[in-house]
Parts: sequence; structure tokens; C-alpha cells
Amino acid sequence: MKTIKNMNSEKLSSDLKESWRIVEKLLKTNDSLTDAEILFLKTRAEEGVPLGEFDYGLYYLLMQNDEKTAEEWWSKFFYHSNGFGLWKASDIFAYLGDQYYDWSIRCLRRSAWRQFKLSKMMLADMKKNPYKFPEA
Repeated sequence: MKTIKNMNSEKLSSDLKESWRIVEKLLKTNDSLTDAEILFLKTRAEEGVPLGEFDYGLYYLLMQNDEKTAEEWWSKFFYHSNGFGLWKASDIFAYLGDQYYDWSIRCLRRSAWRQFKLSKMMLADMKKNPYKFPEA
């Protein structure tokens, strides 16, 4: 598994931008991914990069219609990610619809457990106002 210490900041920055670009393409267009984009997602996921694991699972769900494989990658992501990553995943699961409510809440709770302040505040608000959809 790669660690951040083993990568330079320019590589980290470019990988992060590429990840965000591909996820935006997955969520907002019906365009299929190129072979290079799929290889990028696969490589990052197999290296154990949490964001890569999440993104590769998203690819399996949206492009391959394979929810079982997607959930296998999301489970890895769930235990490897930090609070911010889990919070962001919770947002994407909420965007995907009600059928991913459980994943959204799981990620939000784990994010709060990881001491991400925004997630803690959202969960407190949800407990106080159970029928109001939290706004991020």
C-alpha cells in the first residue's frame, strides 16, 4: 500500500484532480470512461488509496451495473478512509438516491467517529430534527 510519504506533492495534487474529474464525469454525464481513465481508477484502488477504492466502486456501480463488486470496493474504502473522505462519500451516496441511504448514513457515522467535525454536527442536527434533511 502506498503512503503519502512516498509520493511528492505534485503527484498527489494531479491524482486528486484526476480523481475528481473522473467522478464528476461518472455522476454528471452518460459518457463512458476511456481505457486510460478506467486503468487510473483500477491502479489507485489496487494500491489501496481510499479515494481510489471508492471511485472504482462507483465505476462498477454506474458503468458496469455490478453492485456486488462496487460494495466490495466500498467496504475497503470504508475502513481505510479518513473523516473527510467518508463525509464526501456520504454526500455522493445521498446524491445517488434513497437506495443508498444506508451507505450514506454508515459513512456519515464513521466520519463522525473519525472526529470529522462537520459530520458530528450533521448527525447532531439529524438527531435533533429527525425529519429535516441535513444541508451541507
